[in-house]
Amino acid sequence: MTGKAPIDGWTAVHLGTGFVFGHLGVRPLTSALLAAGYEVLEQYIESTPRGREAFGSAGPESAVNVFVDLAAFALGYAAGRGG
Repeated sequence: MTGKAPIDGWTAVHLGTGFVFGHLGVRPLTSALLAAGYEVLEQYIESTPRGREAFGSAGPESAVNVFVDLAAFALGYAAGRGG
């Protein structure tokens, strides 16, 4: 099950995505809005039976997991920017 523990298999995906955005020079605000928007969309998708099946989850992620995913994205972004 994913989404309940603070760190799960998707944490590395968020870190890597942040790195790519930073490395490509996507603006910080644009990156942050896209990452946050994805989390909102993911919450909605995981509230549906098909979404839970697709993501292999029991339901929407916990608030702590969302925070860690966004923090991982930010760390990856900073690393991608060379900072």
